[in-house]
Amino acid sequence: REYVVALNNTDEPRTVDIPTWSAGSGFAPLHGEGQAATAAADGTLTVTIPALSAVVYMADATITVADAAPQVTLAEPAAVEGSPDRVEVSADVAGDGYAEVSFWARPDGGEWTYIGTDDSAPYRVFHSVADLAPGTQVEYQAVVADASGRTATSASALGTVPDPVITLLTPEAGATLGASPVISVDVYPYRPGTVVTFERQVTGGDWEIVGTDSTAPTYTFTDDLSGVTTGEVNYRATVTQGAASVTTRIVAGTAGALAQPGQVSLPGSFNEAMGCEEWWAPWCQATFMTFDQATATWSITVDLPAGEHEYKIAIDGSWDLNYGENGLQDGPNMTLDLDAPATVTFTYDDSTHLVTTE
Repeated sequence: REYVVALNNTDEPRTVDIPTWSAGSGFAPLHGEGQAATAAADGTLTVTIPALSAVVYMADATITVADAAPQVTLAEPAAVEGSPDRVEVSADVAGDGYAEVSFWARPDGGEWTYIGTDDSAPYRVFHSVADLAPGTQVEYQAVVADASGRTATSASALGTVPDPVITLLTPEAGATLGASPVISVDVYPYRPGTVVTFERQVTGGDWEIVGTDSTAPTYTFTDDLSGVTTGEVNYRATVTQGAASVTTRIVAGTAGALAQPGQVSLPGSFNEAMGCEEWWAPWCQATFMTFDQATATWSITVDLPAGEHEYKIAIDGSWDLNYGENGLQDGPNMTLDLDAPATVTFTYDDSTHLVTTE
């Protein structure tokens, strides 16, 4: 016999259509302020639930039992996209009567383990395989039971534990690398014994192993580029879990230059003229300078009125790190005198902390 429980957590009444296995059957309210209702020919029961309350119904008749035991067929187990720690196991049940399907797994010929039950189509569960080594063969079976308790077992189907996903987090593609760039990757899922190997290629040369890490959750390695001349440096990383090895995409950076700030801005007495709400606003986007990879300098072009202007360089949108006259940290304001309105380009070199104007 079928029961229906419906809950409404909103402050307005809600009417919903609920699929049931009791086509044409009446449903009597057992709890709450629900009204008696009848399921449609397709089994749909329409009920209204008052605001912030619940209703419980009981079918007037038992679920119709099919003439024959149900049959169940397993689909091919499949890895879940973006979730290498899970395998989707699904089954098809012949007929349209009530059925519930229980799923079982047996890794590498071991013991059968129950992994879940589903009582509505599509019948499926998601098997957690994070504790199994990539490449492990897993045998699956499904057992279906109908409303009268008759059961049937599917033929077995084989699945394979997916390889882990490895993502190279740093450096960013095209980054200017300092003398000690940090190479970091994320591995999912983590498994005991995971090892990440880091490789480097300089200006089209051979790949060489430069380090390893086995410390989760983020695997990192600090490279030494102090002896590398200006040129392209490629990085990649390979994760090893058991017999499985997976390699990241290749990320290219540029060596032989100082690492650049995340952002450089030009706060000054002319920031309102640039569109900012106030003067001296290093956080205002209109003051952000643009980095030129070829010259390794930052620049911005500004239309300024005539008069005497003062300005500084601020790093990463705040006053925590700033440079003034002669490239001095926390130094005096720099000045610019204009006899007439002009378009001025400010260029900043982070290696010297000096600014030029033209």
